[in-house]
Amino acid sequence: MKISIITASYNYEDFIKETIESILAQAYSDWELIIVDDGSSDNSLDVIESYARRDRRISLFTHPNNINRGLIETVKLGLSHAAGDYIAFLESDDIWCPTHLEDKINVLKSYPEVGLIFNSVEMFGDEKTMREYDKYFELLRKILGKITFPTNIFNFMLLINLMPTFSCVMVKKEAILGCSFDNLYGPWLDWGLWLQIAYRYNFYYLPKNLTKWRMHPKSYINISDKIKRKNNQILRSVAENIFKAESNSFKKTVLTNFYFTALIILKITKGLIKKLFLVL
Repeated sequence: MKISIITASYNYEDFIKETIESILAQAYSDWELIIVDDGSSDNSLDVIESYARRDRRISLFTHPNNINRGLIETVKLGLSHAAGDYIAFLESDDIWCPTHLEDKINVLKSYPEVGLIFNSVEMFGDEKTMREYDKYFELLRKILGKITFPTNIFNFMLLINLMPTFSCVMVKKEAILGCSFDNLYGPWLDWGLWLQIAYRYNFYYLPKNLTKWRMHPKSYINISDKIKRKNNQILRSVAENIFKAESNSFKKTVLTNFYFTALIILKITKGLIKKLFLVL
């Protein structure tokens, strides 16, 4: 079973070597690595090209004239070149453990109907950024601990993104190709895709730290915009209240309606919100 690994690259020459090395160290070897560089201005291209020359499983793609198109177009370009049965994602500053792919392949042998597999994540790097995610990870543990997999988790995904990073996800190619990328919000691209897949497929969660999620000042999660963190704080708070109110159907309905109202407002007014938060 061939796995297509998609890595979006942008100005991470300091990290991408370690990322690629973690793929080369995989116990499962039937993979292709598709790296799409989104207009890097550092030496990322030189680093990637040196690996592509050494291993024919590694391919480098860029947008026309090597311009910057953003994460959505970068992921779409990577998907257009994917030949595998499954798509795995690894961000260009993250690391996989050696059994990352092998463990997921073993799950698929038992549950071939599963549309998406994700695993638990170990953060490393900037301690301040890591601390900001303590409550989020605590909530994930509470939710995931109550679910028996494989199962459909669409209702949970409406409330909160259970996958903290692209780098912990492997998905059926047919499942992600069936997703619409239209009108998706860049910082929430992953959530938008996983929601669409959750509506149609069962998911499987591996409670193993197979992904090392790097936290650093230059990471996309820090520099994409201030909106993402502020919006996530709001919506996570709502999701946590809904989770606590699980036994109270009336309260849950009220909170759920509030969540969707907040989401619609954020979508409609994201341009205005962006201007506001950028000056905070």
